[in-house]
Amino acid sequence: MGLTSALNTAVFGITYNQRQLDVTASNIANADTAGYSKKTISANAYFDGQGNVAGINATEIRRIVNEQIQADYFNSLADTNYAKQIADYTDRLDDIFGTIDDSSSLSALVGELSSALTTLVNDPGNYTAQKEVVAAAEAFARELNTSYEQIADLRQEADDTLAGQTVAINNLLSSIEDIDAAIRDASQAGVSTADMEDERDRLVEQLSGYLDVTITDGSNETLFIQTSDGQQLYADNQASTLSFSASHALQPGETGNSVMVTTPGGTTYDLIAASNSGSMVERRHSGRSSKTARHDCCGIVVGSLECNG
Repeated sequence: MGLTSALNTAVFGITYNQRQLDVTASNIANADTAGYSKKTISANAYFDGQGNVAGINATEIRRIVNEQIQADYFNSLADTNYAKQIADYTDRLDDIFGTIDDSSSLSALVGELSSALTTLVNDPGNYTAQKEVVAAAEAFARELNTSYEQIADLRQEADDTLAGQTVAINNLLSSIEDIDAAIRDASQAGVSTADMEDERDRLVEQLSGYLDVTITDGSNETLFIQTSDGQQLYADNQASTLSFSASHALQPGETGNSVMVTTPGGTTYDLIAASNSGSMVERRHSGRSSKTARHDCCGIVVGSLECNG
C-alpha cells in the first residue's frame, strides 16, 4: 500500500467517524424529543483494482424502531381517546342530572314532588299542601328545562367538535401525502429518509388518535391506510377527502349528519359506520332523555347527546 493510498484510507476513516459522531450527538440531543427515533449510520467501502480503499459511502442513516411496539401503541390511541371522550361527556351529564344526595338534582326534585302529592292526596283540601305541590312542580319544571338546555348545548358542542375534527383529519392526510412524496423522492435519489420517516410517524400518531385505522407499507416507500373495516383512506400517495356538514341547531330527535369519505377514485362511504373507536366515533340513540356516547373514525370519540320529548 502506497503512502497516498494509506492517507486516503485515513481520510475516509476520519470522515466516517465524524459522521458517526454527528449521528450520536443528534441521538443524545434528541433523546427527550417526542417522536424522535434513534439513528445509526452504516458505511460501504469501495476498492480500486489493486485492493486499496478508493472511497467510503457513509450516507445511509437508518432508524432503530420496534415496529410491533409502535403499531400496538398507534392502535391503542383510538381506544384511549374514545374512553377519555366518553368519560368527559359522562361526567358532564352527571353534573347536569345531579346525584341522589344533591337536593337540586332531578331525582331529588321528583322525590319532593312525589312526597308533596302524597300529602295532598291524604288531605286534598289542605291549602298548605296544595301550595307545596305547586312549588315542587315548578321547581321540577325549571330544573327539567335547564337540564334540557344544557343537554342541547352538549349535543351542539359535540357536533361542532366533529366538524373541527373532520378538518383536522383532512389536514393530516394531506400532510402524510406530502411527506410520503418527499420520502419517495429522497429514496430514489439515495438520500437518507430517517428524519422524514420520524415526521411521518408523528402524523400517523395524531391520525390514530382520531380513528381506529390499519396502516401498512404501500408501494414506492408510501403508506396504505384503511379504516377498521377495510375502507380506503389513503393509498398510492393519494388521500381521500372527508366532508361533514355541521347542524347549527339540533332539534329533539334529530341525529345530525355523518362524516362522509370520498376516495380519489370517487367512491363514497360513511366513515362513522366504517370505524369502531377513536375520538370521532358516534353512536346516536333516540329516546325520551337519551345520551350518545360515540363519534368514531383513523381514534374521533365525540359524544352526541339527544333528548327527545
